[in-house]
Amino acid sequence: MGCSVIDVKKEVERLRASKEEDEQLMLDILRVLTIFHGRVWESEMLRDLSKIHGFNISYIPTPSSISRALERLKEKGLVELEERRRGFPLRPGTYIDRMIILKNFDEFKEAFSADPIYQGYLYRVHESIRRRLNE
Repeated sequence: MGCSVIDVKKEVERLRASKEEDEQLMLDILRVLTIFHGRVWESEMLRDLSKIHGFNISYIPTPSSISRALERLKEKGLVELEERRRGFPLRPGTYIDRMIILKNFDEFKEAFSADPIYQGYLYRVHESIRRRLNE
């Protein structure tokens, strides 16, 4: 499942240089997907976007802006979107959600290796685990 349409590193650099909110959202979605190993449910993306920014995000993502950004990422060949059935967590029944699948996970991991938001989130998670283990 390669991403032959676009150079991942160049696209990350292009998005990082952009001041457009839509492109910042696309970049953050790619960060979230990389942090969570290439797969995230669309219904959980809003929460995950807030988490990577320490709940201090500079723009206001909405479900519709996320959906538009995902379609643009799909058109660029960076993600796949698959409708899947999920169970409700605390009650019987299922619903349809979209699984977002990052193409070329390893290339994105390398492209974000020096990214301050990506690294900052990983540091906060590791510190939280370390503190809990030392309690």
